[in-house]
Amino acid sequence: MNHSIAHERSHMTVLDGHTDDTHLARSIRRAAFRRVGWMARCGILCLVLVVAGCGYSLSGTGNSLPPHMKNILISVFQNESYEYGLESVIAQELMGSFDRRSGINIVDSIDEADAVLEGVIKNYEYIPTVNSQRQVTQYYINITAEVVLRDLVNEEVYWENKAYRFHEVYKVTDGLSSVQANRQQAWQDASEDFAESIASVLLEGF
Repeated sequence: MNHSIAHERSHMTVLDGHTDDTHLARSIRRAAFRRVGWMARCGILCLVLVVAGCGYSLSGTGNSLPPHMKNILISVFQNESYEYGLESVIAQELMGSFDRRSGINIVDSIDEADAVLEGVIKNYEYIPTVNSQRQVTQYYINITAEVVLRDLVNEEVYWENKAYRFHEVYKVTDGLSSVQANRQQAWQDASEDFAESIASVLLEGF
């Protein structure tokens, strides 16, 4: 009888030891997970602070121009392409793209301006593609322009590209069946995206 009791006590001791080890392991794992979670949160916070400190911003809202270049005059580009009126559409889209950036004021006269954006539309290509039913499915737009931003305060050229090239593919908008309607839509889409690309290069360095 005493041998049996001793065996049971020995077995219980082993079970109790195993139970203690299990609880200890679980406690260690929970502590490790809490540590990893804390480190991850700290890492994310540090990343946010570094990004903010480096001056990053959402695309389409940044402004990396020098502090003295706040008032921008957008000139209507000269138009050497065969697309009459394209220069006016692009000018309006450029004003909108620049005006959305923080710290930029669009002005109407050179007397108010710290800088002036000028350019020449060298070429505009509209290339439609059709399916087997001779329906236009998409169109390729290519725009080549000479673009310059002049710093009027320091009396120098701040940025210049004599052959700035923009090209994009657009799907035909549902409901636009006529060639003329598609062409006009192409004008609007390409002008908006061209202006935004110019603003991104000048103000965000993209």
